[in-house]
Amino acid sequence: MCFMDMEKEKVFDKIASLRKVIEWWLRKKGEPEIMVRAVMSPSEGAKTRVRVGFLLSKEFPVKVGVTQGSVLSQLLFAIVVDVLIVRVQE
Repeated sequence: MCFMDMEKEKVFDKIASLRKVIEWWLRKKGEPEIMVRAVMSPSEGAKTRVRVGFLLSKEFPVKVGVTQGSVLSQLLFAIVVDVLIVRVQE
C-alpha cells in the first residue's frame, strides 16, 4: 500500500529534479519534440524576486519546481502523478 500527498504545490516544491522528470517522461511517452520544448520552455531561464514589505530583492534564478500559476500546471501535475504511479507499480 502506498499513500501520496496530492497537494500539487507540495509535489512541485519537493522534487528537486522535477523539470528533468517531466521532460524525460514526455519523451518516454512519445510526445513530439516540439511539444516537449513547448512545455519546458516557460521554466527555462526563469528568474524571480522576493518582496518583503516595500523592499524587493535582486533577481535570482528559479532552479526547482515549475512556474506558479502556469496554465500548464494541471498537465505537469498529472505527468508527475503518472510517473509516481508507474514507479510504484514497478
